Amino acid sequence: MPGPSFKHPSWDSTWWSLWGYLYTGRKADNELQNDIRQLHADISAGLPKVASWPKNTPEYAIVAGWRRKIDALDDEHPIGYDEADGLYWDLRQMLADLRSMAFTKAEADRARDLAQREAERQEAAQAKADAQAKADAKAKARAAAKSEKLETADYLLTPVKPRDDHHRVAATKPKPTPPSPVFDPAAAAWKTARSQMANDCDEVQTMLNPKSRRAETFGAHAVTQASVLNWLPVIDDASWYQGRPGPQNSHKRVMVAIIDRQIVATCWTNGLSHHEERVKGNVVVYERDGGGSRFRHLPPSRKHPKHP
Repeated sequence: MPGPSFKHPSWDSTWWSLWGYLYTGRKADNELQNDIRQLHADISAGLPKVASWPKNTPEYAIVAGWRRKIDALDDEHPIGYDEADGLYWDLRQMLADLRSMAFTKAEADRARDLAQREAERQEAAQAKADAQAKADAKAKARAAAKSEKLETADYLLTPVKPRDDHHRVAATKPKPTPPSPVFDPAAAAWKTARSQMANDCDEVQTMLNPKSRRAETFGAHAVTQASVLNWLPVIDDASWYQGRPGPQNSHKRVMVAIIDRQIVATCWTNGLSHHEERVKGNVVVYERDGGGSRFRHLPPSRKHPKHP
């Protein structure tokens, strides 16, 4: 693309004076010409990047106007001295707008490419799923046909016994249907209570983990009162510690026996840690049997309200 021409007679009859320097900020007229040439070259190089807009869009008309203005700067239309500075600022604004449009178009093209790739990926996944479903249906049909063929072959190969009305085979007696289990509300309530007791024990045992904390720091304090220990199993060399599951105002306590930082026994209690409840005999003590929801009632304490 030919560059701008400065063969206008006004450049020959004009000398660059102090006025020109103050007006354009350049020390000589060739500096202004070089700036215009550079802007022309940058715009010419950037126009192909925005040339693919559809014809019915406003961007297409804007780019076409820029191209007409750039193409008009040739030898047949030389630039005059009096219009050079104004043209410089017009081209500078044009270059800024072109770069902004190129960035916007690049982002739009990138988004369109991503959407197209995603659509192609989904289409491929759907095609794969359809092919798999079709293959599964064929395999199922083949298996059904093979099974039917085997059943037909067995039927044809099975000898048919002659009918003898005098020797009929006795009919097979149907097996009795086992009776349905009877729902026991009391047993169900006790099972739920034992599950909650097991959760309470797990909570305290996790909180009082002897493998990670010193035994003397378990719970609030070690259990040393004889009035409490008398209700618990007698375990030689064991130290008992208590933990509170649930709310603060509850009398529930989980008692844990420790020997050498190992839990050797766990008891779920209610009212044992409260002096007045012990005096009244309102104490419930159950020893946990293993790590599940099996518990063994320890007399002379009272039974759990849900214990049948």
